[in-house]
Amino acid sequence: SFCTLLLPMSTQSVSAPNRLLLSPLVSLHRLESLRRLVSGAGESAGDKPQALLLVGGVDSRDDELNSLLLNHLFTAQTAETGAILNPVLEDAMLLVHAAGTHLYIASASGAIASSVTQLWPHLTVTALPKPANEDSDAQSRFEDHKMDAFRNMTAPFKSVGVVFGELGNPAPAGKPTPAKVVE
Repeated sequence: SFCTLLLPMSTQSVSAPNRLLLSPLVSLHRLESLRRLVSGAGESAGDKPQALLLVGGVDSRDDELNSLLLNHLFTAQTAETGAILNPVLEDAMLLVHAAGTHLYIASASGAIASSVTQLWPHLTVTALPKPANEDSDAQSRFEDHKMDAFRNMTAPFKSVGVVFGELGNPAPAGKPTPAKVVE
């Protein structure tokens, strides 16, 4: 089954030194837009998944819509540049559900992300330092930790919407972009 994905796009940003990051209030507003796409407690699920998963970088096979949505939540990048994932979000996994949000992010990026997510209610953050590429044992532990975090954050849900697609192949006019629901 499929759920639909409609997102309001805004380019408001902070006038702080790092203009690529959103203000926490704009980020919260964008998160709440995503949260409306999932079913709430006691609500009939219908075509809505219980949670929506966004994955950055190579773990999503550099999917353009995942990059766009992660950038949409954290940065002031527009749709024109949104498919180029901000390096801070390279290892990010974000699970949005009715009661809260889970964020997995490399700890080096955590401080940057926390400046944007400081107003997000019920946010659980999991982080681990990303090892140097030369250390294969540490890299393996990092990937194992990421997989454990993924299993833990998705385990409570019967259905999770997974966004996928390319910006070069937009949905027909008036039709939302599909998000696959995994049960």
